[in-house]
Amino acid sequence: MAVALPTDVAPVAMTPRLLDWGADQTPVLGGPMQRITRMGSRHAVDVQMPPMDYPSALAWIQRLKRGKTDRVLMPFLQPGFDLTGYTNGTATGSGSTLAFTGIGKALVEGQFFSLIISGRRYLYSANAAGTTVGVSPMLRVPAAGAVAEVATPMIEGALSGDEFAWTIDVAHIVGLSFSIVEAE
Repeated sequence: MAVALPTDVAPVAMTPRLLDWGADQTPVLGGPMQRITRMGSRHAVDVQMPPMDYPSALAWIQRLKRGKTDRVLMPFLQPGFDLTGYTNGTATGSGSTLAFTGIGKALVEGQFFSLIISGRRYLYSANAAGTTVGVSPMLRVPAAGAVAEVATPMIEGALSGDEFAWTIDVAHIVGLSFSIVEAE
């Protein structure tokens, strides 16, 4: 089960990334380049937390340490984007298309959402406005009646790297930064 990171302090910076497992195939003797799309592309995010006093940082440190053996779960921020009127609903689809019901209003192009399928969250974004939309990246597992988290999208994954470290300065201020990579 994923470890939910605290929500009492918001990151000061996030760098989302798309990890693309497709490839461009270029013919040796010329000709048109061909894009080979493969399932498995997913998101990652690099997170920088604000300076925290040591007692306030303890829960963050402990949950991130637990995240080295379990997955972690964190809201995916969309700063300045008004989520008013959105609710969590359901989504059904396969390939690169999803149909949403019960989400309150239509998605906008580029809006992020997460799907809960078999107890695991997957982060996607809408390729167009509407309630039946193409999504990016391609669905990694079929979404038949999946819970669609539109009001508060979440990223779930593993902490990248072989270690987790934090800084403590002479004023007892803790610095935290980490990366979450979707596991599937």
